[in-house]
Amino acid sequence: MNLLMQNGVRISLSRAIGIPIALLVCLGLSRTAFAQSAENESQWVQGNASQPFQGFYLKSSPGWSLGLEGYAGLAVLTGGDATRGHGLVGGLSRLRYGYFEVGAGLEVSDLAPERWRKVGGFVGTFLPILHWVDIDASVGLAQRIYLNPDKRYGPGGLDVKGSALTFRLGFSDRPISEEFGLRLGAALLVDVDLTHHEVPWTYDLGTQGVVSSTSHFGGVSVGLAACLGFDVAFGKSTRH
Repeated sequence: MNLLMQNGVRISLSRAIGIPIALLVCLGLSRTAFAQSAENESQWVQGNASQPFQGFYLKSSPGWSLGLEGYAGLAVLTGGDATRGHGLVGGLSRLRYGYFEVGAGLEVSDLAPERWRKVGGFVGTFLPILHWVDIDASVGLAQRIYLNPDKRYGPGGLDVKGSALTFRLGFSDRPISEEFGLRLGAALLVDVDLTHHEVPWTYDLGTQGVVSSTSHFGGVSVGLAACLGFDVAFGKSTRH
């Protein structure tokens, strides 16, 4: 009986001593794991901390790129018989090398009351700026055709064409990556017709007689457009 009581006391003492020891071991392991995790987190923060902002820089050696772009916007045409607003859509393709670009484009306007269709090419400069947007500016030469299906201008309607100088100032950026992807932006578009047209027309009023006059076409259009494109860049760029 005494032997059993002694064994029970020993077991109780062992349990009483073992539980605190186990708790201390678990606590030590937890503190070690926490300290290791904190150290790893500190190293990650130090390694991935953002660098302080150092201003805007022109990227050096931007390489070359190929791009396609569509745009849509509003324009005002003045210089003919009246000043009118037009909606317009267009597209262009471009090749950029370094800070220079060359390309071609097509543009059409809505019918209000005449429309234009423009096809031409351009050359310009391209300025990719680090920590900001990319800027492009170009000048070109295009053929602009004024169209109106109204039969008062003749059986085929109005169809006159002439040369125009084109100017573009654009701001854009690639939000996905620097190698390839979508390009979003906006552009200011200015077209100056080098040829002005005087087109006679005749309108039959039936029993009231015939009315005839002359319409003038050609002038200056100024527009703003939103741009959406896709381009592929080759060659890495760095800042100055």
